[in-house]
Amino acid sequence: MSEAITFTKETKQDVISKIQYHFESTHDQEIGELSASFTLDFILKDIAPIIYNQAIEDAHAYVTEKLDDLYELQKHTQR
Repeated sequence: MSEAITFTKETKQDVISKIQYHFESTHDQEIGELSASFTLDFILKDIAPIIYNQAIEDAHAYVTEKLDDLYELQKHTQR
């Protein structure tokens, strides 16, 4: 994943609000918009690539399994 994830201004503000809500509801700690924005930047830079790569691996495994199924069907119909 070489390009940074970007959001529209509205989406970024929505995500920042969700981060603020998360901290308040789970940690009983209010954080400001700037701290939430830094948290979002951290997630996008350091965590999102890990999730993205896992999703790619999962998709690859799924597609490979389905292609193997098709290959098996083809082998059985060629007899």
